[in-house]
Amino acid sequence: MGYENFTTEEFIGDQDFVRWVKNPTAELDLFWADWLTRNPEQKQKVATARNIILSVQYKNHYQPNAGDMQAVWSKIQAADSDSQLASDTSRQLWPVLFRSAAALVLISVAALTSWRYLNSTKIPTGQVAAKLIEVKTARGKKDLLVLPDGSRITLNADSRITYQSDFGSTHRDLTLEGEAFFEVQPDKTKPFHIQTGNLTTTVVGTSFNINAHKADPQIKVAVSTGIVEVAADRQTPQESMVRLRPSQMTIFSKAEKELTVRSFDPDLELAWTNDRIALKNADFAQIKSVLERRYDVTFVVDKGLEVKEEFNATFENVSIDKILDALNYTSEFHYKLVKDKVFVTRKNAK
Repeated sequence: MGYENFTTEEFIGDQDFVRWVKNPTAELDLFWADWLTRNPEQKQKVATARNIILSVQYKNHYQPNAGDMQAVWSKIQAADSDSQLASDTSRQLWPVLFRSAAALVLISVAALTSWRYLNSTKIPTGQVAAKLIEVKTARGKKDLLVLPDGSRITLNADSRITYQSDFGSTHRDLTLEGEAFFEVQPDKTKPFHIQTGNLTTTVVGTSFNINAHKADPQIKVAVSTGIVEVAADRQTPQESMVRLRPSQMTIFSKAEKELTVRSFDPDLELAWTNDRIALKNADFAQIKSVLERRYDVTFVVDKGLEVKEEFNATFENVSIDKILDALNYTSEFHYKLVKDKVFVTRKNAK
């Protein structure tokens, strides 16, 4: 679709654009974020159109069509030089919108206020009720998300990202549960904040990985490029903050509520971003967690059986059957896949 030369009025009158503004989805957010990255000169027009659409409030859940929205815009422009702008625009708009069998509440005043405010400032986001957007992946799936500011997030399996629909306008705040690799677009005026449990990670422009599954005993932040600040919140015994540079990672112990810093091996911590599984001195709980999320399976361990082994291996683009074959070869336990369950028994069990 040729949005490259659209005016503000044309954006307001476009059904697909109005649909994105009023009912955003992860797929639509991805499309528009990518498009704005390639057409930065259109950002102000998009912001203007978006906020005029969102500034209109309706009774009885009336949803305007693109023609209604264009009528609003035309009335605003035509009346802008009139000293009786608010009342004149209101009187002229009522006949148009009452034909849709729903009363429009202060449409011209709301839209006019937004228009005038937009002419004096950039984006009146404080007047817009932002919607919460959630993107989540199922076990066995990954996803790529492009945010409105152009930042990219690779979301690992069984993970969730939430952010407000006004992300990128006056703030860049989001919440992560699970694991994700971030490639953040630089913007010194709006730092990028990620909330993960008790931790807040702050960046300006960099790439890094966060592993923060609820069931795991720790949260890990590993930096590939740039500088990242990680702070524990006030619920911890003492507020602490660390600044990480490339090849450094911090580990936050949920039990001890402490941050520690050390170097890390990218081939180990970032293996999942290249469709690899890398295990180093991994105990059974770790490999169980990794495989359950990666392949959407459930481990079933024989009652009373305690698996005390460490695993060291790297797998690239292989099925779970191949991994279980490798485990069976080196382990004193037997791993058998039946549909979506992995049964773990002793090798001498009958």
